[in-house]
Amino acid sequence: MSVSARLLRIPVIVLALAISVGTLAACSSAPKGSVAGVTESAEPVTSTPSARDETPVAESTVKIPDSPVGRHVTWLLGALKRLPLAEEELADHFAPEYLDTFPVEQTNAFLSGIRSLEFVELTKVYATRLEGRVVVDGVARGILITMDETDRLMIVEIK
Repeated sequence: MSVSARLLRIPVIVLALAISVGTLAACSSAPKGSVAGVTESAEPVTSTPSARDETPVAESTVKIPDSPVGRHVTWLLGALKRLPLAEEELADHFAPEYLDTFPVEQTNAFLSGIRSLEFVELTKVYATRLEGRVVVDGVARGILITMDETDRLMIVEIK
């Protein structure tokens, strides 16, 4: 192969690499196990409007039960709007064992990560346990919330 033919191949190879990298970047922007732009659930997803978007956000239509766990969930939904939370407030709602495992800084970091949490449906509701579907940052997920024997939150798991 002549020198001019080899030099002509270099832009073609560079273009092929650029297309491959662009395709990989587009595919890797979606969460693991999902397709870009598609959520797990067919449920409607709402988002918080930005400063430029004045469109009102639809409120969740899920009725949180008036039960021990329901009252903590109601508190949690309000608390997500005013993070970080003080140690005393967290101690009022989370079991000591939970806070021993996840100290105040870690709990506040976790709560910051689910700040956009919105309930889509409740699938199992008991006095001290709740399971359902939520949307966090536009992605549908499962949720499990349980309480300990002192009626404080023991598990808050987003799966």
